[in-house]
Amino acid sequence: MSINILVLLFLKLSCVKAAAPVLALEGEELDSYIKKNSIVMLHVYGPNCPKCKEVASELVNASKTAKEQDKPYKFVKINGRNNPETNTRFKIRAFPALKLFVNEQPISYEGEFKAEDILQFMEKKSSLGSVKLTTLEEVQKVIDGNGLRVLFE
Repeated sequence: MSINILVLLFLKLSCVKAAAPVLALEGEELDSYIKKNSIVMLHVYGPNCPKCKEVASELVNASKTAKEQDKPYKFVKINGRNNPETNTRFKIRAFPALKLFVNEQPISYEGEFKAEDILQFMEKKSSLGSVKLTTLEEVQKVIDGNGLRVLFE
C-alpha cells in the first residue's frame, strides 16, 4: 500500500509544470506584476511576427541565465495586438519591443535582441552593478575623478 502511494505521489510531482521563464500576461495583470517585482523586462510582441519569435527565444535564454546567476530579474510578454492600450501607454510603435521596468519606471530597450546584451542592459539600468559608498574617503575618490558618477537620492 505505501509503495503505491509513493509511486502516485512521484507521478503527481513529476507532472507539476515548472514556472515559465517568460510569463505571458494580459491587460491589468501587467500592472500588478510590475508593482510586485522591482526589475521586469517586458516583451511586447505580435503573434505572426517572425522576429518576435526570435526575441522570445533570446528572452527565455536570458531568463534562464538570470536565474542561474541568482538575479532578481523577471521576464514577461504581452500580445501587443490584443492589448493596444499597452502599446499606447508605453509608446510601442512596432513589434518586437522591449521595455525594462525598474521600480515601476519604464526604460526603452534599443540594443541587440541577444540574451547577453539584454542582461547587460538590465544590470546597468537596475544599478545592481553599483557600489555603495560608506566613508567620506570613498566619496572623495569619486569626486576626484576616478570615472564614477555620484547620485544623490
